[in-house]
Amino acid sequence: MGNCAGCHTPREGRLSERLNHDDAFAGQSTMIGEYAGAINAERLALYSAEAFVNGVMAEGMRLDGLPMTSATMRRVARATGGLSHEDRVAIYAYLMGAPVDPSTVQQLDSGAEALVVEVAQVVEQAAPEVMDMTGATSLMNRVDAFCAVPDEAVTPAAAVPAAASPVGVSPEIEAAVSAVLDEHCRSCHGPGMTYQRSFLTGPMAQLARDPAAVVSGDHQASLLYDTIASNRMPTPNRPRLQPAELQALVAWIDALAPAPSVPQAAAPAVEAARTAVARPAMPELVGGSFEEMVGAAVADLGAIDEQDRQHIRYFSFAHLPMPEIDCTQEGALRNPMHYIHAGLNKFINSVFRAPTIQQVTPVARTDGALVRIDLRDFGWTADDWRALTERVHTQGAVEAGVTAAAWDELAPPYPYAVSPTSDPMLGVIANYTGSAVPILQADWFTRHASEQPYYDMLLRLPDNIAVLEARMGIDVFREIREMRLIRAGFLAASSGVSDHNRMLERFDLPRGGYYWRSYDFAGSDGSQSLITHPDGPAEMGLTVSGTAPFEHDGGEMIFSLPNGMQGYYLSEADGRRLSEGPTSIVSFRERPIGRGIELVNGRSCFACHDNGMIARRDEIRSFIQTAPHFDIRQRDVLLRMYPEQSVLDEYFRRDTETFVAALSAMNATQRTVAGREASILAPDGSGEIVTWLADFRFRRLDIADLAQRFFLTEEEFRTRARQIGDPHLAQLVSGWVQRFDNGLLVTQDEVDTHWAALLPRLTLLDALDYHPGTVDYQVAGGAYEAAAVAAIEIAVGADADAYAPRVDVPAYVAPVTHADPLEITLHVPRQQVYVDDLLTFEVSTNRACILQIIYVEINDAIVELPQAVIGAELIQPDERRLIPQAASGLQLRFDRPGVGETLLAYCREPSSGQPAIDAAQMVAVAHERYQPLFRGLTVEAANRVEDDAGRSAFASVTIDVLG
Repeated sequence: MGNCAGCHTPREGRLSERLNHDDAFAGQSTMIGEYAGAINAERLALYSAEAFVNGVMAEGMRLDGLPMTSATMRRVARATGGLSHEDRVAIYAYLMGAPVDPSTVQQLDSGAEALVVEVAQVVEQAAPEVMDMTGATSLMNRVDAFCAVPDEAVTPAAAVPAAASPVGVSPEIEAAVSAVLDEHCRSCHGPGMTYQRSFLTGPMAQLARDPAAVVSGDHQASLLYDTIASNRMPTPNRPRLQPAELQALVAWIDALAPAPSVPQAAAPAVEAARTAVARPAMPELVGGSFEEMVGAAVADLGAIDEQDRQHIRYFSFAHLPMPEIDCTQEGALRNPMHYIHAGLNKFINSVFRAPTIQQVTPVARTDGALVRIDLRDFGWTADDWRALTERVHTQGAVEAGVTAAAWDELAPPYPYAVSPTSDPMLGVIANYTGSAVPILQADWFTRHASEQPYYDMLLRLPDNIAVLEARMGIDVFREIREMRLIRAGFLAASSGVSDHNRMLERFDLPRGGYYWRSYDFAGSDGSQSLITHPDGPAEMGLTVSGTAPFEHDGGEMIFSLPNGMQGYYLSEADGRRLSEGPTSIVSFRERPIGRGIELVNGRSCFACHDNGMIARRDEIRSFIQTAPHFDIRQRDVLLRMYPEQSVLDEYFRRDTETFVAALSAMNATQRTVAGREASILAPDGSGEIVTWLADFRFRRLDIADLAQRFFLTEEEFRTRARQIGDPHLAQLVSGWVQRFDNGLLVTQDEVDTHWAALLPRLTLLDALDYHPGTVDYQVAGGAYEAAAVAAIEIAVGADADAYAPRVDVPAYVAPVTHADPLEITLHVPRQQVYVDDLLTFEVSTNRACILQIIYVEINDAIVELPQAVIGAELIQPDERRLIPQAASGLQLRFDRPGVGETLLAYCREPSSGQPAIDAAQMVAVAHERYQPLFRGLTVEAANRVEDDAGRSAFASVTIDVLG
């Protein structure tokens, strides 16, 4: 059947290589996850021959006239575009199963210009009204010049003109929508694909009858439309629908009505393909030198009233790469700095306690690379800023329930603080604001202040959810008993963050706003099944319905902040705070490599809740209506708790509108393809804007990025790197440069670790030594202008070309490394077992050490294996010890299900001086740090190993015990 069949013909089985000849070219999901649409005679007959011969095979256009987004198909089109017109017609004739005269098929010709205008008009109609408040005037002049270079248009494919739809669904509309689903949906939601359960985008007739996806005749009520119109789908890493595609979907859904009063028109086919030509170069980085940023801040601070200067702080974007520019946009959405400002505005409004929405203020002459805030506008104190920038354990941390010991361990240090004593202009800013670190990198702030302990400190989140609920003025158990709530439940694997069933409940807050709680489970059976136990929780005692309560393991809480944004909280079943959810209960189902699947309170929540609450379809009410084990009274009470979907949808809609209204007030929205206002997305389409800004901290750095970290050009960095006197650091930087020259990158962590030592060896600046208590800046008064002028004169008089390596830098103390550290290996035959299976495992080490084995069950019970099971206390070098020891006559048997249980082996040399791990102490340490017990245990073991000069080691494995 030719090469096309390999992708476009279904296989006899999902993993089979055998093609189904009876269903040739009918379309299928490919091995790499893309959906290859039908190209059989039935499908092609709906379009003109030119649409396939010219559009698909030569110009990279889909049958409906829209540009292909599949990289695979674009490569195919480039290849087939090299064929002659006659050869392409021959392929078309083969697929049609009938002869076609090439002279009857129009060849490629001109006419693209008018169609390009048509696309521009569509984009203009969909453009949001967003104000550009970044102050990036000079940058936008460059951007506009960049975008002024016209695209090189190519001739689009001829396509069947859209016709008005008769009553019912026309073949043209159905074909257009099927093409949209091929392009955007079926690779994930198609038959046999991962997410077919949420709604199956299989045959059109089947989809039209699926009430979970489509409400016939009402696109506004259809989940398929709503998820697209709200920007929840397609997922962030996939292309968004174009306006014409969405309008086709609208026309199809509305035309499904039995007898619509107004005939629906088919969506117009937007026909264009444009190839970019050379354009003026744009800067790789947001940019701005250290002197320019600090000088602009000095001038800006001088314009502030003397009494207000102590409350002023700054955020910098100068080191960030310039975001992608979309020349199809206009105004603010064309400005790359708008996205960076929107990300910071959205986040900073999510971590402050004031009742109004605020925006950062761009500093003049920085093109938006530097912005100013007033701490009072955000409900913050100077101590809050010190906690962020100097790791000081403040009263705010105490109010958040974070002990000094936990703070010292959990609060990451800001790695890029320049000492104000090493630069006169920075010294002026520090003196008159009273802050040793008056300028903070915005991506570092967004990344680290979005999780514990900074997130909890800024919002003053207490250590138990009951305390937070009391602060918000709500008694959850009383609200449940008095039936002032709504609930929705989801079956196993339906919620998006859990493999088990899940329940949500919503309450009105007395001060206005909303409060949502989830009940999450480590299983879906017995008392953890919402089908048989839809009421609870067990902590209430007697349920309102009189049914046996469910027993949950933890929960997530979302609550309105006074300004309309959302706060987030994770807890165990007893209400104790968690910094991250146990992966056995909640986690990201999909996550980019390097980010981890753990659901971290705060940071992880932004990624999913980009528009506030996520609308879900309840799956429990229907079971309540038909379950035979509920009596009439129980059923009536439960149905009041679990309302009809229309009621639930209205609450979701109202709460989402509240959140989006807050985003609109801070200029952080854009219009979706449906014209709805929604949170602005990252400029590269990668997803939610706060997550995008924070994820710059995961980006690897090239040499231009690295040079900017030290306020240098690439040439200056290379020159000064060769002059580093310390042999260890010289070798380190030389290795970095070699990696760059070989096309490789360095990680942020590598630079963070060595930045303070390298800064004085590459520049005339010093890094701030900000160990708690070593820095205490007091606010200076008066004579600002004289101090600023003096500092600027010194800076202007400095001769940058006269740089010479400094000789006053303290000697560098390299980190201690251990040539032959203790190593331990832990091996289990299987990491997925069943109840009543036996646990056996093998331990080996490279040196003699005292062995300790600890097992953490899913219910947070810690079991330390007795010596009789382990065998001799001292394990010998290269011994391969099987546990349990055969001589003990003992067995270890799994007695209950549990996903994500942990087996840990810890070994210490007799000379190490480290005591054995104390299980009770580890529980206390984990609770003090608000970590799941398994996480606290492994972190503590890792800390011991790090402190023990290579004389101790540990290894751990995760085991899933299935019922």
